[in-house]
Amino acid sequence: MTPTPTLARPGAALELTGVTRTFGSLTAVDDVSLRLAPGARHAVIGPNGAGKTTLLNLIAGTDRPDQGSIVLGGADVTRTSTARRSRAGIARSFQQPVVIGELTVLDNVVLAGWPHGRGGHAAWRRPGRLRARA
Repeated sequence: MTPTPTLARPGAALELTGVTRTFGSLTAVDDVSLRLAPGARHAVIGPNGAGKTTLLNLIAGTDRPDQGSIVLGGADVTRTSTARRSRAGIARSFQQPVVIGELTVLDNVVLAGWPHGRGGHAAWRRPGRLRARA
């Protein structure tokens, strides 16, 4: 059964409908539907291998569902790039950050923010602004 993608109901910040992702014969995410209200906090909890990381990858766009839809603020982002989703407010952090030993701490932080539009000069100016506000 292939669910029909729907637009998010009014007030939904994020809505998944019938999202499924398989890897060969393994179904990692099976027909997940959820609706998150703006400002609400939720947790994805489960044992190793339950599909938590795959679900977050599908939401962030680093992977694509085999079925179902992902709607952000009323717009279908199921096939939207990670960069566009990031600009719209969806991004994820990874459990094992890559630190480049030859770079300074600040250079590593700037590099980590680069894909999300937070690198470059904006990242260098931010510490000064924070100090000024303190």
